[in-house]
Amino acid sequence: MKHFFEIIRNYYKGIIKGLILVVALAILVYIFPREAKFKYEFYKGKPWMHIDMIAESNIPIYKTESELTGEKDSILKDYKPYFDYDSSVYIMEYNKFEDLFGKTWDSYIEKKYRMSEATTGRSRLKVKLKKTRSEYLSYLKNVISFIYKKGIIEPNELLENEGESIALYILRGNLAEESASSELFTQKMAYEYAFQQIESFKPNDASENKQAFEFFKQLNIGNFLEPNLFFNKEMSDREKQTLIDNISLTA
Repeated sequence: MKHFFEIIRNYYKGIIKGLILVVALAILVYIFPREAKFKYEFYKGKPWMHIDMIAESNIPIYKTESELTGEKDSILKDYKPYFDYDSSVYIMEYNKFEDLFGKTWDSYIEKKYRMSEATTGRSRLKVKLKKTRSEYLSYLKNVISFIYKKGIIEPNELLENEGESIALYILRGNLAEESASSELFTQKMAYEYAFQQIESFKPNDASENKQAFEFFKQLNIGNFLEPNLFFNKEMSDREKQTLIDNISLTA
């Protein structure tokens, strides 16, 4: 026994260290995670038999490049470009037309009746011609005004497919008005419409049908039909980018 205590006395530091090591290992073994066991039973090909399991956090599932491209193509079908309505075009073109009308009328009457505004006499004819002039000018003004009010759209790659209408916005000042390209004129359509109206014009005096048509042809009304709807690239690009930004990258 005496020998035992001598050993302890001589090696107590080492013994203490050994005991500490053993205790530490025991603690580590105790707290070390054991093999996880899934507490639910499930079988492949059979319905889940327990309550729904919901993860504590969401794991994003990102869409593939092809999915994003397809969604982008689909959402851009709702894209509506913006066009600015320029009211000054009508004012400028109509003023030029009215000036030409006056000169052409004077020349036409001088040639047809061999008379000028300064000619005295033949007062009844002059009164009639004055009314006719007013009637012609008023009719053509209404035709031109209608075309410009509806809008003549400038050539644009968005409108290259003839017969295919696209939705768009028309900016009149600060007001954006939704419309469709099929409701607007191209320059060609505007000219065709004006010519149809000239052909269908019925003056108050039916005997003047031929005279009116001959006079109208001299005016070349198509020369005064210019685009007054212009593509607004800045706002259109902003509209397109807004649609693209709304596409979710995750499923």
